[in-house]
Amino acid sequence: MKVLHVIPIISNRYGGPAAVCNELTRELVRQGIEVTILTTCLDYPSGLLNVTPDVPIEMDGVKIYYFSVQFRPFVMSMQMCSFLWREIQAFDLLHIHGVYRFPQIFSAWCARKNSIPYMVRPHGSLDPYIFYQKRNKFLKRIYEFLFAMPMLRKATAIHFTTTEEQRLTDFLNISDHGIVVPNGVELSRYNMLPRFGSFREKWGIKSDESVILFLGRINFKKGLDLLIPAFAKIIEKKIKIKLIIAGPDNDYYKKKVQQWINRAGVNNDVIFTNMLHGNDVLSAYVDADLFVLPSYSENFGIAVVEAMACGCPVVISNHVNIWQEVDMANAGLVTRCNVNELFDAMQILLSNRQLRHDMGLAGKMLVQKKYSWEKIASELTKHYNSLG
Repeated sequence: MKVLHVIPIISNRYGGPAAVCNELTRELVRQGIEVTILTTCLDYPSGLLNVTPDVPIEMDGVKIYYFSVQFRPFVMSMQMCSFLWREIQAFDLLHIHGVYRFPQIFSAWCARKNSIPYMVRPHGSLDPYIFYQKRNKFLKRIYEFLFAMPMLRKATAIHFTTTEEQRLTDFLNISDHGIVVPNGVELSRYNMLPRFGSFREKWGIKSDESVILFLGRINFKKGLDLLIPAFAKIIEKKIKIKLIIAGPDNDYYKKKVQQWINRAGVNNDVIFTNMLHGNDVLSAYVDADLFVLPSYSENFGIAVVEAMACGCPVVISNHVNIWQEVDMANAGLVTRCNVNELFDAMQILLSNRQLRHDMGLAGKMLVQKKYSWEKIASELTKHYNSLG
């Protein structure tokens, strides 16, 4: 079976959508699916990747085309359009990542014109918190009426990663043709974890200091406006502790976060590492006492699964859409988007080593049972075969 994945930006700085597309497609190839990815040369949030445009490259059996972009705000690429119009009949199915860019709209239109089934993966963009954002609200409604809603309603299937993500789209009346297949991790990556202490040594964190880790894009929806004051309340308790904020600056939001840190008077207790790669990511999870993600909207939360795979207990909001799975497995604590609740949850775990240990083990078991790419790709392949 030949499946074409369309994603506007596949730069690592794009966060979860790019990482998931890369890892999922590699596993699909291992399971016998012939996969091609169409994307662009854009880096994120700006700049260009060091790739040759319009010339396919092969990585782990996946053929990837990077196309030039003529109009960046909508990620419009005439070369990609030409490829789709010319080659779409060679594919049995399209898997489209995202909703709000030109490549998704055009590829869905091409699929319909050529009677090719297509699946849309919204990546959380239909969560009411994101859907009703005030930024460019009028233009968004026009775009949705003319393009996004027809694309979604005429899709062969809509790929949600959690039942909660699907439930949150009830107001749009599109979930009747939804399927739920989660994201995952490569379990073998977590068989040999880095030794404890290497991340702390690199960043000058003392052995008697606790570590709270936030790892993800520095973005308005991630709840950093809750995390900073909650962390400041922990500092008031005279606890020796460091907050690690690891991730790329998204839309220059770091400046605002730094202002909150300055106002809270915790400059000396917060460390920005920028984006971590490879073994440094694993080292951060291993050395953290707890991982925190108090997002206002998170369609899945791949960093939560990564933390659990490393045995790190988690504190997440009930807007991180795998919160029910985490809660039922007793792999962490779940709060509302509330400073006091977040403080209480972090305080409970920081004061109880045995609870941290038990939740860490429970998280590992949950990941091994439910979130391996091998299992997820197998499940998705069954859907491909039923739709194609």
